[in-house]
Amino acid sequence: LSIDLVPTNPDADGRSGHWKAEVTIGMDAKEGSMGYQLALLTDVEFGPELEDGHSADDGHDHGVGSTPKFQAVSASVSARILGALSHTPQFVSMGLVRPGQVVPRTVKVLSHDTDFDLSGVTAMVRGDKGKELAFAEHFSTSVKPSSNGNGMDVELRLNGLPEGADGSFRGELVISTGHEAKPEIIVHFSGVCRAGVRGGR
Repeated sequence: LSIDLVPTNPDADGRSGHWKAEVTIGMDAKEGSMGYQLALLTDVEFGPELEDGHSADDGHDHGVGSTPKFQAVSASVSARILGALSHTPQFVSMGLVRPGQVVPRTVKVLSHDTDFDLSGVTAMVRGDKGKELAFAEHFSTSVKPSSNGNGMDVELRLNGLPEGADGSFRGELVISTGHEAKPEIIVHFSGVCRAGVRGGR
């Protein structure tokens, strides 16, 4: 992150009553969210007195250790670095379902690399963090081009859990992109199955 301070209509000494802070994010910024708090120090003295108790303009020689305090202006800078590929949502909730209920969920993958074609995207499901996925045979995936630009819609579908299924389940939707910078996207999903409840999307 780099900051350039630019005065508006400065006088001959470069002083101005209005300044603009131009903030630039470098090309080496890492993917993800970022946030910084900036403190912009001015040369406007804080209050009428210095550290020795005298006024700044009383003509008194304040000597060493009587440096005036200056006002600072704070500003926040935040951004989300998308990277070559991005996806939404970051997590998939299947919700509360009953046995036999079909629940589809869609993850949208978007390419910000204009030279990359997403048509080779594939997807699969597996257990969470290396564990076995319960009822794995009842999940399926499909991929189709998105209607908005260079993207793909990856569908995770619960095709109905068997009668008697009860309890929570969780797993990972693994999306293979084929992109050198981000060959794999992992989206965690979870849900709860309860017999005799009214499930919803």
